[in-house]
Amino acid sequence: MADHRGDVSSKGLNTDLTSYVKRDAGPYLGRVKSTDDPLRMGRLGVNIISQTKRLNPTFSQLTWCNYLSPFYGAKSRDAVSTTNAYLPKSNGHSYGMWFVPPDIDTDVLVLFVEGEQNEENAFWIGCVQQPMMNHMIPGHGASTQAVAPPPPPSSKTTTDLYGTTFVPAGEINRYIWDKATPGKIGTGYYPVNDTSAEILKDQGLIKDPIRGTTTSSAQREAPSQVFGISTPGRIKSDSRTSPIELAQDDSYIQTPTDRDPGHSFVMDDGDVNNQNQLLRLRTASGHQLLMHDTSGVVYIANGSGKSWIEMTKDGKISVYSADGINMRTEGNFDLHSDGDINFHAKNHIKFTAENNVTLNSENYVQVIGENGILTSSQSGVVKTYGKAGISSYTGGGQMHGAGGRVDLAGSQVHFNSRGASSGWGPTWLKPTAAGVNIVTDESKNDVELNESVRIEADESGLLKANQRATKTTVADLVTHEPYVRTDSYPVDGVASWENEAEWERLSKTPGTLEYMAQKNRESKIKSIVDGQYRADIKNYITKKLGSSTAVTKANELAKEYNKIYNEIHHVAKILHDPIGSVEEILKKKVIAGQITNISNIVHGAVGKAIDTVITNIAQSSIGRAISRFFS
Repeated sequence: MADHRGDVSSKGLNTDLTSYVKRDAGPYLGRVKSTDDPLRMGRLGVNIISQTKRLNPTFSQLTWCNYLSPFYGAKSRDAVSTTNAYLPKSNGHSYGMWFVPPDIDTDVLVLFVEGEQNEENAFWIGCVQQPMMNHMIPGHGASTQAVAPPPPPSSKTTTDLYGTTFVPAGEINRYIWDKATPGKIGTGYYPVNDTSAEILKDQGLIKDPIRGTTTSSAQREAPSQVFGISTPGRIKSDSRTSPIELAQDDSYIQTPTDRDPGHSFVMDDGDVNNQNQLLRLRTASGHQLLMHDTSGVVYIANGSGKSWIEMTKDGKISVYSADGINMRTEGNFDLHSDGDINFHAKNHIKFTAENNVTLNSENYVQVIGENGILTSSQSGVVKTYGKAGISSYTGGGQMHGAGGRVDLAGSQVHFNSRGASSGWGPTWLKPTAAGVNIVTDESKNDVELNESVRIEADESGLLKANQRATKTTVADLVTHEPYVRTDSYPVDGVASWENEAEWERLSKTPGTLEYMAQKNRESKIKSIVDGQYRADIKNYITKKLGSSTAVTKANELAKEYNKIYNEIHHVAKILHDPIGSVEEILKKKVIAGQITNISNIVHGAVGKAIDTVITNIAQSSIGRAISRFFS
């Protein structure tokens, strides 16, 4: 059988199987000296030093190497019209991946197809990393080894500037390796990636290791569990220049060299502590889509930090907008809640319908107006019906008037035959009344967005939670980041098993955590009852365990609490096997929910404790119970 190797590129059929063997196809190590490809085909002007024998070649000595994409395709040339250059479907169509390094002095590997050492057959097939220059790849990772610039311009530490030592870091300076222990990752120091750090600071996420900073760096561990890509980023507006790009006249062009961080796409399988497992798409300005497996969060935010959406593993969706939320449908707009629907407006709430407005309650419709209640019909009548009766009362006077007749009719009509009673009107109907339970929060529950006010309180000017009071009747006020995230279900400040009398008092006092938790326990909605039960048993086990991580003790506490639950809370819940996320509780007690830095990942006794706890739980009856309940 004839051998047709080389047919594609050869001008004629090649039958000499040894014709390529003597040629040196490479690969060769080359250095990019020009990226100005007039064909816009991703070609690079490369100095192949082993051929030129020069570190500073002339322009004519450069080899223009073609781009070899890992994925590319285009419509067959034979399928393209030979006469119509304007109809899209009759012309070319291309697709694929485009990754061409734009920086001068990038090292690349070059191959010559079939050993033909000419530019037509020259391809650059990959880029060679510079030593230890991959910390920012792919997710612009943070580090506790990042340091702020010494004076000038700053004499402040990262804690002074950002309130934390774990901040986005740049690459270590290769000229000062004497500051690091040779061959040891994380023992040197990095400059702060100030552009990324300032973006996170303005967003309120600089101290958030889930939505803000990240350990997703190629240097975190080996073998790496981090995968992804990052773009070079735009040239900084104040970039320095350096004479590094070779021009056709053999001079060197002053080339901008300083870049802002680019876009990044990260797929992180998690560190050695099973933290930071995520997929994140983040743009250079800070827009991001985050799917965080470890925390169970889906998070979407814009770069300014002025709007964000979050979906939690418990099923809560939180939305924040600084400028408003607009929604429209040309069909029906349906809302359903198995619990309460709460509205609070600083100014007005207005409902308008071009047809009818209907308010329907299977119990009572309660209307409260602090300064009055006005009812008007400008074109029709106002009618009131009550099957069992209609009554009203005022501590002042009542006036009834008509431009026409006034008719009073009944089996009997009495005038002052009995004294007026306040019971004729709902004088008890106030926002805080039982059954109404509108609780107003006027505490410092919001983020202060006025920078001058923040700087006056703290020189760093950091966005912080609970610095400004916003009056609200909504229990969970969503704020600008940093937003204080709480469990979906309240936890008793004073538990019934700690101080029964005080808990009894608080559980009957509207507005307290104990009151809200008890209402959940008494709810007729099973999902609310079960959710509160999970919060209660977690609280019980956590407090009773103290600093212990003993699985056996946790199992005993879960069973113990299950037996006394109905009695201490005065409810009749149908209880399952002893349940509660014991694994999660113990794991959080060991590593405190913190994402570790590449230079201080938890090893040794702590890591072994986690593994032991998880293994024991999985093999125990409570582990099986947890699995049944949460599946």
